[in-house]
Amino acid sequence: MSKKTPDIAFDPTINEIIQDFSFLYFLISINSKIKNDNIYRLLDYFCCFIFPVFCDELIKKGYLDDINLSEQSKKDINNIKKARTLILKAVPKSNSNYIKTINRLAGINHDEYVLDICIIKYAKQLIAINYSEFLFSSFNDCQKATLRDMLFLPKAILESFYKAIGQSFNELDKKIQIEAEKTARQLDKQHNMKIYSYSSNLLFKNSRISNEDKPYLLFRYSIVSISLLLELLVPVRFSMHCDGLFQIDSDKTILKIKAIIIEMLFNDKKNGTAFTDKLLEYAAKSVVDSNFFIVNRKLRDNIHYSLTQDISEEEYAVILRNQNNYLKAVQEKMLDEFSIKNYRRINILAKVLIWANYKEVSL
Repeated sequence: MSKKTPDIAFDPTINEIIQDFSFLYFLISINSKIKNDNIYRLLDYFCCFIFPVFCDELIKKGYLDDINLSEQSKKDINNIKKARTLILKAVPKSNSNYIKTINRLAGINHDEYVLDICIIKYAKQLIAINYSEFLFSSFNDCQKATLRDMLFLPKAILESFYKAIGQSFNELDKKIQIEAEKTARQLDKQHNMKIYSYSSNLLFKNSRISNEDKPYLLFRYSIVSISLLLELLVPVRFSMHCDGLFQIDSDKTILKIKAIIIEMLFNDKKNGTAFTDKLLEYAAKSVVDSNFFIVNRKLRDNIHYSLTQDISEEEYAVILRNQNNYLKAVQEKMLDEFSIKNYRRINILAKVLIWANYKEVSL
């Protein structure tokens, strides 16, 4: 690669990159094999959410110089940065331009009963709302093309790093494909996940929050909920070492993704409303270790691929004791504002209309 390629045995940052992008490649491989439409949709959304975050960090460090992108995508690589900024840094507020665009594309009407959103339920639990998917639908054709190219980056990045250290990528690729096939077969058996057409007016029927805060809940709920489902959506995880050069552990990337989401919520609190303050103050009460937020941020900061910090086993124990509790508390408080009733009677309409809508949204 044009970026310097130090001895990986002594470079934890390169190890971190290989570990993270092995997991992202694993996600893409799983989704390419899934036949269950609802599971596919959740993973597809999750990939569109998380990929810009990881890829943008590689762009900043120059690691994409030799990756095979189309010429147009190389010109428009800043589209990945735009997606990352909108996903992580821009607080979803009713007066922001991208939220106004989403509301227009989705036909959101909080004041009248219209079928303006879709929801996914699993085991009687609300899993996702399609509102935030319209963020990607709001991009122009050139921007969408760049993001589509991005989904092919993990394999190209891994091949490039393996070549740089004189190793064959085939062994890891074979292992990932075998595990992805196992995972896809397990996920295809999840028949309790259902999708319904629904109304945002009905969703907030019993809530007292203002219209200003409704986009925040609609936009953030899905990623918080899906992060808590990662162990279900990726039931087969893997670890692997390469001749002592580096160690891959997909569980650690899952923890990093959750750390990124928690830090995203903290950023929301800095720039949010009275409701976001109350939401995250409530969630903070679920934390049992006083150093959790410090350790969580330390783990999250390893996304920057500049100076990777070592996370000790004791620190990982703190992460494991607190991350899910915190995210569950956020989810619980959000659910308090939702009313999920009478969705079965519009399920037939959903089957007819939803996928036509999704094709306009999906990358």
